[in-house]
Amino acid sequence: MFPAREFRGPLRLFAKIKIPTLIILCSLEEYLINDKVTPQELLSVFNSFRRSKSYATFIMPNSDHSYTDNEEEFGKVILNWIKGLV
Repeated sequence: MFPAREFRGPLRLFAKIKIPTLIILCSLEEYLINDKVTPQELLSVFNSFRRSKSYATFIMPNSDHSYTDNEEEFGKVILNWIKGLV
């Protein structure tokens, strides 16, 4: 939705989101800016633009962009977040 390569630009659209939001990044993310930006740094940028009162972030350990071999854990993170909304 928001290309990681362009995260330093204004996140005008992201800043308008007020509904519950979950951002999941991978610790082995291969699509960050030439490996110069860590998932933690990217989440820090998103955190500074967040407007949603129900907002959460998670970094999937030992996982690539496609959550290879971590699909079940990925699903659990989402389900637990949804349960927390109810």
